[in-house]
Amino acid sequence: MIDRFAQIEPSVLIAVPGYHYNGKEYRRDDVVRQIAAALPGLAAVVLTTPLDGSADGFGDVPVLDWDQFGIADAGDEPPSEPEYTDVPFGHPLWVLYSSGTSEFYRVVEAFPEVADSLVVDTGQLGTDGRLVLYVTLAQGADLDADLTGRLRGSLREKLSPRHVPDAIHQVPGIPRTLSGKKLEVPVRKILLGTPIAQAVDPDALANPDVLVHFAPDDAAASTRRPG
Repeated sequence: MIDRFAQIEPSVLIAVPGYHYNGKEYRRDDVVRQIAAALPGLAAVVLTTPLDGSADGFGDVPVLDWDQFGIADAGDEPPSEPEYTDVPFGHPLWVLYSSGTSEFYRVVEAFPEVADSLVVDTGQLGTDGRLVLYVTLAQGADLDADLTGRLRGSLREKLSPRHVPDAIHQVPGIPRTLSGKKLEVPVRKILLGTPIAQAVDPDALANPDVLVHFAPDDAAASTRRPG
C-alpha cells in the first residue's frame, strides 16, 4: 500500500483510525501513523471517525476530522463540501489501484523467455508519463521484435491497452531488497532524475550493482505511445 501511495505523492491522507464491531472497538490508528510517516509530502491527515488519542503521534502533520476537511481559509465560514472527480477506466489511478503490478508481473513472467521483470510508471498526477518495462531474460533468449510484440499483445489482451508499455528494456538483473522485494518506487525516482544514492540505500539491496542500468533517459518521452 505504501509503495502505491508513494507513486502519486499524496498531499492529504484520509483514513479511518478504528471502528466498532459487535460491541468491541478495533483500533487501526497505529497503522495510519505508519503510513503517514512513510509519506513525507503529506500536508494533512483527515480522520473520518476520530477516536480518543487517534490524532496524536503524527509529528508536524496537521490532523483534521471530517467536519474540518475542506476549510480553505481561517474564519467563520462553514467548511466547503469535498468535490469528487470521476476518472475513466484506464486512467493511471485505475491502473495503480485496481490490478496493480502483481497482475502485470503474472502476465509478463508467464513467458518462458522472461526470468524476472520490473514495471515503472513515471506519470504523476495531472501529467502523463511513460510505462517502462524492464526484463531479465532466461539463458538463450533475445529481446527481439517477436518477443516484444508478444509481450505487448498479451498485456493488451489480458489486462488493458493502458498496460501496454511504452518501452521495454533488457537489464542484467532486477533490483531487490535483501528480503527479495522488487524496487519499483526507488527505480521510479531514478527515472525521474533522482541520483541513485538519494533514491535508495545500496546497503539495503541484494544486488545494488544493477541500478546503473536504470537511467533517466528511459523516461525521457513525455507522452504515452497509444496502446
